[in-house]
Amino acid sequence: MENLINELPSIKEKEWSYLEKIGVSHRETVMAEILRYFFDPNEAHGLGDKFIKALLKTKPKYLNSKEDIIGSGYHKIQDEYYKVAQGFSEFNFAKSTTKSNVEVVTFNNNRIDIVINSDKLVIAIEFKINHHLDNPLDDYANFIKCQGQINGKGKSYNENEITSYRSDKYKEKEKYFVVLTPFWKSPTGKAVTNDNFVQIILADFIKNIKELIKNHWEDKKDTHQYHIYQDFINAIENRGRVVKFINKCSKIINTKTKNDNLEKLFQEKIKLTKLPKPYKKLKIIQENFENKTKTLIKKLNDNYKPLTATKDRIESGISKKVKNNIEYKIRLSLLGWNFEKWVNKVKIKDENIGDYFYTNEALTAKINILIG
Repeated sequence: MENLINELPSIKEKEWSYLEKIGVSHRETVMAEILRYFFDPNEAHGLGDKFIKALLKTKPKYLNSKEDIIGSGYHKIQDEYYKVAQGFSEFNFAKSTTKSNVEVVTFNNNRIDIVINSDKLVIAIEFKINHHLDNPLDDYANFIKCQGQINGKGKSYNENEITSYRSDKYKEKEKYFVVLTPFWKSPTGKAVTNDNFVQIILADFIKNIKELIKNHWEDKKDTHQYHIYQDFINAIENRGRVVKFINKCSKIINTKTKNDNLEKLFQEKIKLTKLPKPYKKLKIIQENFENKTKTLIKKLNDNYKPLTATKDRIESGISKKVKNNIEYKIRLSLLGWNFEKWVNKVKIKDENIGDYFYTNEALTAKINILIG
């Protein structure tokens, strides 16, 4: 068992973050507003257009494939958009009349998370931290490209008809459409058919930001702007560390052990007095699982309670009792999410319903179907 524990990957200590402490680092609207601030070269941060340059420098993946966009030729339209964006690597966005805005409303009353609008290039960003990717990306792109239909009534708007409309300011400019997310997400629903957007992974983006900024803060570390910047970076990187760590752990567990041994891992804590670091890894996993199931309870909002029977295992769960001695249990472990149905304390159904990365919306939909 110790060999298995020692095979778990290392994880860097989390940095302190005010955004995490007040519980907003997972809220997309808050984090998008902070990003908007740093994307605007005229704001007080003093970084100019470095956040925009870092985004353009970051290699994306295709919307419908985990494959890197560089040279693969998987999707010609997305390839072309990326090539166009690369042509702006030397463009001075700080000297351009560049503005960044959040919650930009389309003609169909959908909201684009962030739009960066310069003299020559418009960048539309869907910032996707927690939820699954099912946004109306076609409408976002059509609005920026000044085309499409208004309110689904068949009335189209084109460049000659929209002079007085908001999107007129985007015409005759190059465009770049980006989904910015902690890990590649498979598009679902309205997002599946889109040809315009690429996916950029937050960790890759942050890495490029740090490279471009490097020595900027050397003599400014006692400034308010530095602390705002560093806290934002800490919050993003802390989240990325845990996600990457648990993903690696899941792969090891899935290939090295079965459910029975997995459930006994956490019980080994008594034997780990000489192995404090491995035990700390197990603690990080357990706390993360508990946070995710707490969030799921709020999403379901249907008389679910924490499943206390899992306190000695590396997993977390919730349960709901209904009439006729029926109980439903949903567990999260390194093997993913599992759904169980119990009748008279006998388990009659045991089904995996998704991996660790499944969103609360997708889980809720599956659970409701299984319960009927």
